[in-house]
Amino acid sequence: MEDLLNRYYAMHEGGFEKLRSGTFPLWTGVLASDSPNLFLAAVLDASAETFLAFSSEISAAATDHGVGLYLAGRDFPLHVTIQQGRPGAEVQPLLDFSARYSELTEDEWEFRHFTIGPNLLLCGAVPPDLPLIRKEVSLALTEADYESIPIDICHATVARVTSFETVTGLEDFAAALLPLRQRVAEEGLMLPIERLYQGEVGSFLSPLR
Repeated sequence: MEDLLNRYYAMHEGGFEKLRSGTFPLWTGVLASDSPNLFLAAVLDASAETFLAFSSEISAAATDHGVGLYLAGRDFPLHVTIQQGRPGAEVQPLLDFSARYSELTEDEWEFRHFTIGPNLLLCGAVPPDLPLIRKEVSLALTEADYESIPIDICHATVARVTSFETVTGLEDFAAALLPLRQRVAEEGLMLPIERLYQGEVGSFLSPLR
């Protein structure tokens, strides 16, 4: 667990400096090369009061400081990627893992780490059953001629920066989110799993408006 915490801390430190400096590529949408990737995701309930309050503060800070966001719950589903694979030349039909693991919709996952950067992330401890699920799905993807993409953390993208007016505005935006980061660390966010999604990345993530 300590290694995971150190990774989250490093993600925040690196991302925070990039956000403040404006030295990062703006989010313009899913890359064409990633769009056909097949993935299994746990879709979290973005209508939960705790998340609505959290995301509203982020949205308000972005508006105040001239920062454009691609925001979970508004522009795309809030989710945790369970496993993802790049299609090969001769892909085969895959078992419907969204049905196989439907019992996950009875769970709530806790997030206690808010990493601030060009990509704003909620991170948490990896649920006990997730590594085995990932292992099974990864093996199935490989057998079906997909290149399984390794993932060993538990995170949900909250927002991606799509535009900004000034670097000063970015600095102020980043600073405005620090109290929210502290609150998440102290109180945590419990988010129910609403459903599981299995399909192409490009079909799941809406294009920029």
